[in-house]
Amino acid sequence: MNTIELRARLQITQKEFARLVGADVRSVARWEASTAKPCGSSRMVIAVFAYFLENRPELEAEFRALLTGYVRLGGLAFMLADLMNRLLADGEERKSDHMKKDA
Repeated sequence: MNTIELRARLQITQKEFARLVGADVRSVARWEASTAKPCGSSRMVIAVFAYFLENRPELEAEFRALLTGYVRLGGLAFMLADLMNRLLADGEERKSDHMKKDA
């Protein structure tokens, strides 16, 4: 899935997409014009978005709403911080469950 298709599925602007993937709007425009390709962390974030949409289409509307919230709150930096908090909370919950089983 290319960036134009991905943005269309997510229903977001180039500016919003740039914010989500940690790039500037000019880069997104170049990717969509095929004069450049995403690289580094932007490429990885795009790949994760595409993978999610291709493999979990039943959650597309919810995913789109979640990303829209991330755009409003700070883009990639906020999304990563939220993900880390969720992973840490999940890890603590699993640790607690494991401790209860051992007791």
